[in-house]
Amino acid sequence: MDALREAGVLLPISMLKSKYKHGTFKDAMKAVDFLHGSAQKIWHIEPIMYMDSDLRNYKTISQFAIDPIYADLDEFINMGLLSTAEIFKLDEEAEKKFDAHDKELIKTEKIKALRLVYKRAYQDFTKEAIYQEFIKENEYWLKDFALFMTIYNKKNSFEDFSEEEININKYKDNLDADIEEEAKFQEFLQFLLYRQYLKLKNYANNLGVKILCDLSFYLNEFSSDVWAKKDYFEVDNKLRPLNYAIKAIEEDKDLNKIDKRLVYSFDFIAFDSYEYIKEKYGYYSKLFDYIRLVDIEDYETTIKVDAKTMDADTISADKNPIEEIFAVLKENDIIDKVFTDYIRCNSKIIKKIMKEGKVFESKTIQDAFDINADEKSLPLNLDKTTVYYSSDFDMKELDKYLNSSSDMKLRIEDYTMKKNFTTLDIVERMYSSNASKVIIAIWDLLDDVNKRTRELDLDEIKHKLETILKQYMVQFLR
Repeated sequence: MDALREAGVLLPISMLKSKYKHGTFKDAMKAVDFLHGSAQKIWHIEPIMYMDSDLRNYKTISQFAIDPIYADLDEFINMGLLSTAEIFKLDEEAEKKFDAHDKELIKTEKIKALRLVYKRAYQDFTKEAIYQEFIKENEYWLKDFALFMTIYNKKNSFEDFSEEEININKYKDNLDADIEEEAKFQEFLQFLLYRQYLKLKNYANNLGVKILCDLSFYLNEFSSDVWAKKDYFEVDNKLRPLNYAIKAIEEDKDLNKIDKRLVYSFDFIAFDSYEYIKEKYGYYSKLFDYIRLVDIEDYETTIKVDAKTMDADTISADKNPIEEIFAVLKENDIIDKVFTDYIRCNSKIIKKIMKEGKVFESKTIQDAFDINADEKSLPLNLDKTTVYYSSDFDMKELDKYLNSSSDMKLRIEDYTMKKNFTTLDIVERMYSSNASKVIIAIWDLLDDVNKRTRELDLDEIKHKLETILKQYMVQFLR
């Protein structure tokens, strides 16, 4: 475990200003330069895996594939494989959507362009050793994902799959030339994205910046992982979920409106010697320098509801093999990269695992101020294995108390040691805490520097932000 104190920012790549209206891996280079110039060591990004049709970062159709929306087309223009005249050819209606940052349109247009790259350069790229290495190292998920995409582009759910399509082995036995060609394109597309992301990561690491990414526990019900490895999940032979996983806070909500998360079949995963855990977390440990496990309580207990009825009376809870999971992470040298958040979790098992594994605990300002003032979790009492988070949601909550005489305001005053505090005062106090890691959301500072917009132009604000962050780093390093 790296014991050095480090600070960083939470800044989604998608927010970065781009001529394609959605941040790309090339645009992300500027963010790395900004972090380096601000003496920051950690960059917390949002998940970059392949989003489903809802285009939400935490709902993906693969735990492994990278989303094409992050692709940098300029690289291929510079290589002579694309021309500016043949990409993003939009009519008036589409232009309006593009100007409104329509993710579906942006992704669709990028995939069209990358198909041209495939037609023009597939033979050349596949001769490179790095391509062959990529195919070999990712064989455990890549080919199945590529085949899944040959159906996914035409179907909206597993219910739409034919009897032949629903069974991956039957589907593999009946591939025609068109399907094989499309699967080759999907593999090639993932190679291009992996290559661009790796270039970004190496650039960041060479400047002393480490990349941190969130990892959700559960999977979307419609994904390549389920199609390829159905025995790992509680589904029937037609991939229909038997149960859905829900969070404790959702038990009193309308269960028909919650996100559909699949329940793992841990009996089979254990029978298979936890290979899926090794593959999934091992892959993330290669992609990212740090992994933040979202909702750690899900690792200990699965709360589930019958998928057919979605009736609250069918809610039950199963204990998960959390100790075995973390033992696998430790045995495979992944544990040193793990952050997790259990501030609201009273589980003795989780606390024991975190302590023995020396896993970084992450806390947020909002959680810290919401609990009893005598609790050890208050920011003033953070220990040195803590990751201290600030976020957009936290700031909105804190703003409610800026002009109040509530106890909350008094706590913030005590925390910042200022009566007329701003978000900058809160950030400054974070940096001067005892925490090993401090992560702030970049937009926490934007109200004090510039108005937050749909996209963030680092060129416009980086000078003042760099000055602010460097100033706080002096305190952080004391």
